[in-house]
Amino acid sequence: MDLLIDDVQLWDGTGSPAQPRISVEVRDGRILWIGSASDWAGNRTNIRVVDGRARTLIPGLMDCHVHYSSPGGPDWIARFTDSLTEIAIRAIELADASLRSGVTTARDVGAPHAVNADLIKVALAGWNEGARPQGGPEIPFDAKLLSVAVEEAHRANFKIACHANDAASCHIAARAGVDSLEHGMFLEGDDLKAMSDNKTFLVPTMSVWDAMLYYAHAVGWPEARKKRAEDLREGSRKAVAQAMEAGVQLALGTDAGGGAARHGRIAREAELMVEAGMKPSQALAAGTAVAAKLIGETERGTIEEGKVADMVLLDADPLENIGGLRLVAAVFQGGRRVA
Repeated sequence: MDLLIDDVQLWDGTGSPAQPRISVEVRDGRILWIGSASDWAGNRTNIRVVDGRARTLIPGLMDCHVHYSSPGGPDWIARFTDSLTEIAIRAIELADASLRSGVTTARDVGAPHAVNADLIKVALAGWNEGARPQGGPEIPFDAKLLSVAVEEAHRANFKIACHANDAASCHIAARAGVDSLEHGMFLEGDDLKAMSDNKTFLVPTMSVWDAMLYYAHAVGWPEARKKRAEDLREGSRKAVAQAMEAGVQLALGTDAGGGAARHGRIAREAELMVEAGMKPSQALAAGTAVAAKLIGETERGTIEEGKVADMVLLDADPLENIGGLRLVAAVFQGGRRVA
């Protein structure tokens, strides 16, 4: 059924200020018309009308770094070895949790038995939480091999993302020309300058250390694990602040399932970005228009006439308080209400 979101505050993700008292008409899954609520001249008897008063409409959110094969939590690593049947059933449930939180597009950056992948991911920092085996290599491969991976990925028209969460891997990945550097907790000023020059996005996944710090206290992790999380927090906040100064584009990603962070908590990632110095509008853009640019999605990411109608209706104004992302009134995917 066709849809009219009536008399709402619209933040369309294009860089324009939020507009009050706007109506958005959707037909056949796409945005047909946007304008002043008083100017809409359609027939309300044959269209579904959603009351937008005292609400804010934003583009559907995008999580650029997620793992639907694991639920997250304090023992997330062990869940990657579950049976394929269990992983598949769980992935549906976890994707639904994301959808209900406002995520209408997600980039899964690693899952057992994954097929039809259109993204290349490489990991320079291959050891979880510094647990490098005795005598293991500092990094799995060097700058020369990474440059070959970048060249071949781009030759095949694939995006390439690089996992880097220690100083050595951050230094290499920042200069390699990858499309996105994931985590990046120990990026330095020169690294960020190189990323800006190469147009490499940073996906800081701040929920990683945030969740680790919670579980360190909640389930009594050893002091060494707590110290690791504290170091990640310090490095991450510094990297995000300096990335903004350097002109690096930041895209939102939670790493839900790939670390302790659970699914359906995308609002927390945006809150952490704001705590690190981003404006609410910048954090929103990181999860919409900028995220769309990173993943190569041209049909979504903003609310504009002709685009796919992926949208989130909020019972709050996230531009005043980014925590308003938690107050989801409705989620629309392709014009259909899904949550």
